[in-house]
Amino acid sequence: LAALGPVVLMTAAISKARDAVSDFDKIAKSAKATGLDSDFYQELAYGADLAGVSTEELNASMIAFIRNSGLAAVGQGELAGKLKELNPELLKQLQAAKNQEERFRLVADAVKAATSETEKAAIASAAFGRNGAKMVELLKDGADGFDRTAAAAQELGIVIDRDLLKRAEEMNDQLSTASRVMDLELKKALIDLAPFLVSTARLA
Repeated sequence: LAALGPVVLMTAAISKARDAVSDFDKIAKSAKATGLDSDFYQELAYGADLAGVSTEELNASMIAFIRNSGLAAVGQGELAGKLKELNPELLKQLQAAKNQEERFRLVADAVKAATSETEKAAIASAAFGRNGAKMVELLKDGADGFDRTAAAAQELGIVIDRDLLKRAEEMNDQLSTASRVMDLELKKALIDLAPFLVSTARLA
């Protein structure tokens, strides 16, 4: 049993360490999945929270936006079809944009400029998929409105430095490997102790 103690303690320590970095790791991985810089993603997540859009809904919307804007870049897909009718100029701008942040700002300005709630919802849904209607609340003040929200997030200190996020992501991966190794060692130790445990149980 004495040999089992260090393994159990190390497993518990690794688990605590993983808990400490897991939130930062999620932010880093979500930013990558949505094609955004980590600062922009965190500012966007703050704005989404204020707008009543959950993190899951935001991530799904931005991943859909990658797909839809990619298709629109070559004149295909629902977004391109909708914008040909509603806003041909926005389609041209999206096709010329260099990254997802620029495309997001363009769509935000288009939603702000739309003359009816129906048009706002149509643009947002074509861009962001099934959660598009909820995204309208986040987009309604355009890129300028987002910039104000982003500035507030920075002032509040809730935007985590990208270098720290990168380190947390790397550490989480290393801790995940260490956790698997220690779990295996714990199981091996328990198998080795099994005969002793069975004998002890019979004597009880």
